[in-house]
Amino acid sequence: MKPDRERIPLILRRTERGLEPRTRQASDLLAGYALHSDVEVSIKKRRSLPQLRLYWRMLQNVVEATGAYPTAEHLHDAVKIHLGFTTPMKRLDGEVVWIPDSVALAKMDAAQFKTFFDEAARLLAGTYGFDPLAEIEREAA
Repeated sequence: MKPDRERIPLILRRTERGLEPRTRQASDLLAGYALHSDVEVSIKKRRSLPQLRLYWRMLQNVVEATGAYPTAEHLHDAVKIHLGFTTPMKRLDGEVVWIPDSVALAKMDAAQFKTFFDEAARLLAGTYGFDPLAEIEREAA
């Protein structure tokens, strides 16, 4: 059994009967506890893949419309740096540089990513003078 203080992510689904494990790991871990024992769970809504795809599509639209960056990945790094999603790193020569943080699914929950996404959309609209989501919305209509 793992120490009580170690955090182990479990993917659960809420059903009419309560919370049910969604993965073999979650099922196996929960099976290690006696029935009716108390287990502390922190609830965090998982980010959606459609939301992440929309973000990358928005970046690609800006790259195609402006040519300001060679790829969506380059623009992504520039957005993270501009918005302050960075970590200081000391180079071998002693200089401190700021490197972009990860916005991977495991690093940002749904609420944090929504805030980041909204700030990025505002930044891109203000910088390039057009709504980077407008074309996507038109295509969807």
